[in-house]
Amino acid sequence: TIKLFESDNTSSVTIASPASLGGDRTITLPDASVTLASGTMLATDGDGSSLTGLPDNTPAFQADFGDSSGTSVPYDTYTKMLFDNEQFDTDGCYDNSTNYRFTPTTAGYYFVYARICLSSSSDLTDKYWICAIRKNGANVGVGNNPNSYYTTASASTTVYMNGSSDYLECAGYTTAAGGIGTESPTEYSFFGAFRLI
Repeated sequence: TIKLFESDNTSSVTIASPASLGGDRTITLPDASVTLASGTMLATDGDGSSLTGLPDNTPAFQADFGDSSGTSVPYDTYTKMLFDNEQFDTDGCYDNSTNYRFTPTTAGYYFVYARICLSSSSDLTDKYWICAIRKNGANVGVGNNPNSYYTTASASTTVYMNGSSDYLECAGYTTAAGGIGTESPTEYSFFGAFRLI
C-alpha cells in the first residue's frame, strides 16, 4: 500500500526501470518501516546504525595557537609548531600539550593541511619562509613564501597512516637571520587532518 498525503491527490509514485530489460525484475521490500532518501530505501532506526560501509572521515582534528603567542622559529632550523588549542579532535588522537602531534588510531589515507603566518612587519624578500607537514619526523608536504610582511605559508598533502605508530606534525622554517615569530589568531595559523578512506 502506498499512502499519499496531498489533499488534492495529485501526487504519484513512479517505479523506473532500465530502458532494456533482459528478464523479469523483482523489488524486495524490507520487513520494517523505511523512508526514501535519494532513491534509496533506508531503515528508519533513527540513528543511522543500520547503515554500514559509509566513510565518516574520522579520526579528524584541527588545532591552532589559541591564546598563546605562537611559536618562535630560529634561523635555519625546522621547528615544531606548538598548536595547543584544539578546535575539534573527534577521537582524542591529537596531543595538544606535550608532543603537539596527530597519531590517528585508524589506518587509512588522510588529508593533512597547515598554514603558518609570520609575525613580521619587515619585508625580507631575499629570505623565505616554509610551512612543513612532517610524518614521523620527515617532510611529506611543504609550502613556502618570501619572508615578507606578515606573510603566510601553507601546505597540504595526502598520506597513508598505519593507525598505530605513524604521527603527523607541523613545522616552520626560515632563512631570516635571527629567526622570527608566528601569528597566533585562529584564522592565520592552524593545523588539521581527517581520514579520507
